[in-house]
Amino acid sequence: MTADPFLTFPKVFVFSVPSENSVAAVDFETVEAATVPESGQLSVRADTIIIMKNPVDNVYTITNDATSGGTEIESDDSLRARIDDYYAWRQLSFVGNKRDYIRRAKSVDGVGFAHCIPLYFGANSVKLVIADANGQPAMQEILDAVETYIFGTGHDDLNRLAPIDVAKWEVAAPTLNNVA
Repeated sequence: MTADPFLTFPKVFVFSVPSENSVAAVDFETVEAATVPESGQLSVRADTIIIMKNPVDNVYTITNDATSGGTEIESDDSLRARIDDYYAWRQLSFVGNKRDYIRRAKSVDGVGFAHCIPLYFGANSVKLVIADANGQPAMQEILDAVETYIFGTGHDDLNRLAPIDVAKWEVAAPTLNNVA
C-alpha cells in the first residue's frame, strides 16, 4: 500500500478482497496496529487485498505481499452443524442426557474433553471423565469446578444442573495405561 508516512491503522482494521463474479468480498482484519513507515509503503497481502472496508484519507494505492492464516470457505453442511451445535450449547435441553452432561462439562474453563458414562454405578448414576484443554488428565481444580457446576454442592442445591434423580456421580480424570 502507498500512503502518507506514519499513518497508523488500528488493530482489527479491515481490508478486503473485492467481490468478483457474484462471489462475496473477503475481509481481513489486522491482528495488530500497523504504521506506515517513512517510505510510505506498507505490506498487507500479495496484490489481492486492494480495498479498505472503511476508507482512510491519505491512502493512495494498495498493493501488497503475502499473508498467512485464515480459513477455507465453509461448506453448507459444516455451517448447519455449527448452527446446531450453537443451539445445543445454549442449554435448550434440560433432560440430563449424555450430550447435556458433556456440553455442560465442556463449558467449564480448562476442560478440553468430556466423556459421560451413564448408569456407571447402577440406576440414577453417572460418571464424567474429564481431560484438560491439552488432552491431559484434568487437574483436581478442574474436576472440582465441573462437579460444582453440574452437581452443585449436593442434592438440595438449587443451582444444581443435574437432574434431581441422579443420586450418585463421579467426576474423574482419565487414567493413563502404559502399553509395552
